[in-house]
Amino acid sequence: YKALKKVMERTNVTLTKLKKAEFSTEGLIQDLNRLLKFKENQQQDANAFPETRKDVAMTCLAAAIKYSALLNDSTNFARFHLSTIQADCFLHLDSAALSALNVFPELGDTSNAPSRSLYGLLDKCRTQQGKRLLAQWLRQPLRDLNLMNERLDIVELLMSNSQLRLQLHEDHLRRIPDLQALARRLTRKKANLQDCYRIYQAIKRLPSLLRCLAEAEHATVHSSITEPISELNEDLGKFLEMIETTVDLEAVDRGDFLVKPSFDEQLQNLYEQLEQQQSLAERELNKAAKDLGLDAGKTIKLESNPQHGFCFRVTLKEEQSLRGNKKYTIIDAVKAGVRFKTKALENITDEYTTNKSMYEKEQDKVVAEIVGIAAGYSECLFCLSHILSRLDVLVSFAVASSIAPIPYIRPTITEENNEMVLEELRHPCLELAEGVSYIPNDVVFKRGEGILHIVTGANMGGKSTWMRSCGAACVLAHAGCFVPATRAKIPRLRALAARIGASDAEGQGHSTFMREMIDTAAILRVSIPLNYIIMQ
Repeated sequence: YKALKKVMERTNVTLTKLKKAEFSTEGLIQDLNRLLKFKENQQQDANAFPETRKDVAMTCLAAAIKYSALLNDSTNFARFHLSTIQADCFLHLDSAALSALNVFPELGDTSNAPSRSLYGLLDKCRTQQGKRLLAQWLRQPLRDLNLMNERLDIVELLMSNSQLRLQLHEDHLRRIPDLQALARRLTRKKANLQDCYRIYQAIKRLPSLLRCLAEAEHATVHSSITEPISELNEDLGKFLEMIETTVDLEAVDRGDFLVKPSFDEQLQNLYEQLEQQQSLAERELNKAAKDLGLDAGKTIKLESNPQHGFCFRVTLKEEQSLRGNKKYTIIDAVKAGVRFKTKALENITDEYTTNKSMYEKEQDKVVAEIVGIAAGYSECLFCLSHILSRLDVLVSFAVASSIAPIPYIRPTITEENNEMVLEELRHPCLELAEGVSYIPNDVVFKRGEGILHIVTGANMGGKSTWMRSCGAACVLAHAGCFVPATRAKIPRLRALAARIGASDAEGQGHSTFMREMIDTAAILRVSIPLNYIIMQ
């Protein structure tokens, strides 16, 4: 327990003490049978999973299920998957290395400036799921050569094809909502009609995205991105039909998310009243335009928003026609113009709001059915979200690599651990800092000639920066990104350990020397071949 506690403290993880009884595995299999989502034709028994034979893991899982009260919410049933993380698939990076190499901003730093962390440098993502995946890729760089080269192939294509890169970054990806969050809301039956419509919009944009990707005629893009998206697009075709059949798309243009009135007689009656009040509001617009000597629909417009309901708007230039006219009540004046209303328009708004509220209550039953059917597509949406987030991160890599002062180059990652060569290497963050003229340096490690460098020199001479730039290049390469150098040959590493700079931790009772010894001990424990170690 003490060793585990030390690990948690070093990684700034909050500890919560639970009673021993919370770790009991009694009834755990029955709980898992309810929580796990089994595949088709799979035995509906958690005992079939090899993970259930890991005693320590199961006791921890039992405590986690009780602590998070998953069984108290029925929407959690048949939602989870159980698998073992293959740690050997990822480059080992501990918290000390993440901190020393400035992979992420310091706690409290919300600026996300490119010159302060690798995450801030690379975060050109257009989607929220892309930003989350980027953070995961930087915490878990790959060790699989095929997967690394797959990412590098796509980044290389995007680097060479600026038109494709701009189309994806400036047009297609920026229009994709957070599908992961929306799918989660659907699964929990917490979604509303607006959420379903946002998913509908995202799916409608897929064909144009697929055409854009198809123009690249790239085998890796086709197999890893285009083909899976195309298959999911076909699976989600029924979802599009359902939304087009049930949602009033004309009302969406006005900002209202309503079910088509043809579904219910009561809905139809209320809808006719809403249309009548819309017509009355337009009639009031014509009256006001005639009274003020303005052109209806051009110099004076009818608007509707949740805060004020129906109102008129004129440009600031036409505002003088309202002065001293007691028929009109000015609501506000903004850059877009002056908004105002009449007593008659206010009465129409009140009736419209009442009928709209009744319409929404009546349609709640239909919406519940729509959301229930839409929840069946949540698995497809999770898969689609993951593929689009991968594309988003790879485009982000390409954008960051291309807009650097000197464009990055593709690293060569080798299975052999005989040498690591980085020519004219630069620190990716420091070269972006204002007033800095960065001097590139070479890094050469060759087995048989020199696998250890001892760097000495004056303070502020660039020793730490040189070491950090080496570590940053290794992280970028293993994450599947280009690196800031003119040539890069990097072996497939098993771990990257770093200890650069130290300070005391008064809250934990650790002096600076104690912190240095803890970090050094951690490095020694993972010191095996195929490790890259940076120490100051």
